[in-house]
Formats: sequence, C-alpha cells, structure tokens
Amino acid sequence: MSKNNKELNFRKKINCSEPLELSLEYREVRENLVEFIWFFNGTNNSKYLLENNHHGFIDILYKKYCIEIDSLIKHYELSDIIEESEFFHGWFSNWKQLEKFTQLEFLAKIKTDPEFSNIWGDFGMSDSIEFRNWGIEINFDSEDKGTISKKGKDQFKQIINSLATDPVGGFHVLNFYNLNNFDDRLIKNNLLYIKIFCEEINFEDRVKWFLQNYYETGMEYEILLENFRKNNDLDAVNWYEEIVYVPKYKVNLIADYNVIEDNIDLEKKILFNVFMIKYVSSLFKMIPNNIIINSTYKLNKKMSKKVKNNYKIDIKRKNFDSLTLELEDFKIN
Repeated sequence: MSKNNKELNFRKKINCSEPLELSLEYREVRENLVEFIWFFNGTNNSKYLLENNHHGFIDILYKKYCIEIDSLIKHYELSDIIEESEFFHGWFSNWKQLEKFTQLEFLAKIKTDPEFSNIWGDFGMSDSIEFRNWGIEINFDSEDKGTISKKGKDQFKQIINSLATDPVGGFHVLNFYNLNNFDDRLIKNNLLYIKIFCEEINFEDRVKWFLQNYYETGMEYEILLENFRKNNDLDAVNWYEEIVYVPKYKVNLIADYNVIEDNIDLEKKILFNVFMIKYVSSLFKMIPNNIIINSTYKLNKKMSKKVKNNYKIDIKRKNFDSLTLELEDFKIN
C-alpha cells in the first residue's frame, strides 16, 4: 500500500480537560454512549441497543437470521420438521408459506418477543461478553445451544483492585482482542487492549485544582493558601459544609488498535475511550488527563466535510457500589 493510502504507526493524543471537537452529531455521540454501556455491562443481546434507538448492528443479525432460516427451509424440503414442531412457527411471518420476516418485522419482533429475542437477538460469543468474562469457554451442542464450560474473570474488577492498591505501580491493562473463535464472531473488534496509568500530583498542583474548582473571587486567597500549607492535608477538605476530596492522581489511557478505517471511525474510538477514562477517574476521584490512540495505520479515505461540534462529557454518578452503567450516569453537553 502506498504512502498516500495510509499513515504508518498512526497516533493521536486527546486532552480530556478540553472539550472534544468532533464531526459527529449529538445523536451519533449518544448512540456511541449506548454502545459503550452495552459493551461495558458485558451484554451480547441486541435488545438493549434497540430499546435505546441504536440500530447499528441489526443488519448483521438479520443477515444471520436469513442464512439460518434459508438453511432450515432447505432442510424442510426434505422433511416435515417445521410443520411437526411448533417451536419453529414463531420464526416465520407465515410459517405455512415459509415466509421470512422482513428486516423491519424482524426488528419489531426482537423488541417485543423475549423468546425470539433470546434466539435471534443474541450475538453469541462476542468481545462485549468477554470484556467482563475474560477467558470464558462455551461448548455448543448439536442444536447449537451454548453452555458455559469455564467461567472467565471479570478483568474490570481486577483493574479496580490494582488501581486502588497501587495506582502508580505501572500499567493497568484491559484486554479486548481474543483470537479464539474470532472468525465466528458477528461483531469484529480491532481494539487490542487499553493500558491505564496514573501520575501523582504534587501539593501545589492539588491546591491549584481546588482553587480552580472551588475558589471564588473576593475570598481571602492568601489566608486560604496558608491554611493549606499549614495543614498539608488535602485528602478531605471541609468547605462550606461540604467535604471536598482533592485528587491525588491524574489518570491516562493508551488504546492500541489494529486498524482505524477513517476519520469517523477514529472519532468513535475516541468517544469509547473518553467514556472509559471519565468513568475510571470518577470511580477513583482522579483527574482525567490524556488519551493516546495508537493504530498500525489509518486509512486516508476521503470524507465528506462535516461541521465540527464541541462536546463536554462528564459522569454524574455519585454512588459506585454497582459496576453496571446506565445512560443516566453520563452527561453530554
């Protein structure tokens, strides 16, 4: 491939303290948030996506449905399996005529029929299911029904433990790319892994952070600063009947990809990692710092020019007892 078609060792750095400049519209940003939450929660059924107006993968599921139904119909020509078993009737818009659902009918069926959704809305083995269950093994029987033979580890729980006990001890790694059964996966992912690392903040910079976020003009600045120096304790500051936890660390993220296809693909990957670093930093009361996106190469496809929009992404969540995310946890301005 010529130099005009790719940039080798592509790298982009994003400062999380500044608003994101993206060509994506708000609807697209929200759609990516829905996908991130679906992924983070370790889900592999499309029902959650569809309920939140994310239709990005429905064509993949519908194609799988058509292939398998056509195979079933071919088998039916040799026997009366469909007529004999009512189990298959719900898979057709008209089972007597062996008429498949249209894509719109298929989508509506997944939304409204739990039994149909469990079968046809399921992506099977996917990177999303492995993210919170890394190393899982599934055996499939003659009817292609999967049973878990080995439960994996929740690597996000492990990274929480390592960040809590030794935040500056090195990289904290989340794996995403598993070659096992890769060819059979409906959703192909090219994110290899994420490496999170933390930097200590010195006392002066912690004071600056507090002043930037809580100090109001007219207050006795020098007296305030002198009290900080005397106490030398910023872990929990009493401030107008509020306890302020001044961050001790900045959190950074490095994301390594196989390939980034184009500018829109890059922006979606930036969003995914911004959502991740915002959540991690809120969980540990750290300052979200830099995100570095690495790729083997980035294709230089000609993109239609879009107006750049600025987005500020924050997490509203206060209680982190649960490690399951909801849409309401994030705020996009």
